[in-house]
Amino acid sequence: MEFHKIVAKNIYLYRKKNKISLEKLSKLTGVSTSSLNEIEKGNTIPSINTVWKISNGLKLSFSSLMSEAESNYVQVNKEDVVPVTEDAGKYRVYPYFPFEKSKSFEFFYVELDSGAMLESEPHLTGSEESIIIVEGQLEMHLEHEVLTLGKGDALRFKSDIAHSYINQGDEMTIISMVIDYK
Repeated sequence: MEFHKIVAKNIYLYRKKNKISLEKLSKLTGVSTSSLNEIEKGNTIPSINTVWKISNGLKLSFSSLMSEAESNYVQVNKEDVVPVTEDAGKYRVYPYFPFEKSKSFEFFYVELDSGAMLESEPHLTGSEESIIIVEGQLEMHLEHEVLTLGKGDALRFKSDIAHSYINQGDEMTIISMVIDYK
């Protein structure tokens, strides 16, 4: 989106959220009501000084008026995600929601072809993994324990230990996985 349209949208959203009229905004910023109206409609490109006046008047950072607001949702289409593969491509991890500094977790969609196996290294100390078997079956090795999971089963475990995923079945296994780094 173009700079002036981002600024226009941010001013409008801020005004509506805080119930501020154009007249009040004009008094707070020293920018005329007619100029603010044109800026908010996206009909004019404000100068840097004008954006500073508006941000100062609203007690907002300069960049907050120029940055696109985060959406209320994020849609991920599988065909847009590049999988990470192991076991000659028979084990595929799709990082749907990779780690972000503002979140303590990441979310994956995992496919294991028949016979696929992954021996995973221990994750960061204190990390925890939660999986749900969406399709197929899974044999999980957690250090010295062996667990068998089927469709609809779930498992949460401390993932800072060695662990393995094995599809002993004849069909593909699909897993929904969340790793929480706490």
